[in-house]
This record gives sequence, structure tokens and C-alpha cells, in this order.
Amino acid sequence: MEINQRIKRLLESLVGEQLESFRLSLDQGLKDWENRLGIDPEGSNTGNQRGPKPTGASPNFGYKKPDSSRNKSPYTDQLLKDLAAFGLTPPVSLDELKQARKRELKKYHPDRFAQEPSKIDSAKRISQILGETYERLLKQLS
Repeated sequence: MEINQRIKRLLESLVGEQLESFRLSLDQGLKDWENRLGIDPEGSNTGNQRGPKPTGASPNFGYKKPDSSRNKSPYTDQLLKDLAAFGLTPPVSLDELKQARKRELKKYHPDRFAQEPSKIDSAKRISQILGETYERLLKQLS
């Protein structure tokens, strides 16, 4: 038996449940992001198309559109959706936005999933979407 396999088995025996718990939480985090962003994790969109599912409506990122009978919000729907992607609500300072971006990129950076190629693709898509969203927010908040 190779040394790598022995080390792997030893580590698995030492951290068994914790390792499995970490894997499950990582899987759930990626699935949550895919759901929030409307990404098809199986890639069953037409061809190898990436991005939101072609459902005719854009994902809402957990944001409910306010009732039109109420007062109009000074914030656009796009701004609210972009902030929700980072788990933020207005008003937001640039420092808060930068911290939220850093926090989300740490969670879903592709380098964290080097041992699991199927998760690397999802992490790359999430990182790309976060980057685009961050750029849009910088333009809107500046």
C-alpha cells in the first residue's frame, strides 16, 4: 500500500465524522448558491450553456419584490438582487460590500475544491457571478 493511501486512511479514521460533516456542509453550500443564482448543477441546460436556467424569469436571490401599492423604494430591483447575492440589505457602505465579497469568495473559491473536479466548475461559476455582481455594485454605489 502506498504511503499516500495509508495517510489518507489514517486521517479518515481520526477525523471520520468531522470530514464527512465538512463535505456535506460544503455540498449543501454549493447547492444553496446554485439555487440562489438559478444555476443548473447538472448542466442539463441546452448544450454546455452556463449560467441561469432559461426559465423566462431571472433569479430573485431570495428578494421579494415589494408591493407596488406601497411607497417606491429609492433602490432599484437590480441593486437589491445584487446586494442579496452577498447577503446584504441597503444601506451598505463600500467597506461592508468589500467584506461581504471577501467572505463569499473565501467560501466558494475554486482552489478549495482541488480534489473534487465536479465542485470546481460550480465554484468557478459562483466566483465569476460574484465578480460580475461586485463590479455592478461598485458602479451603482459610487
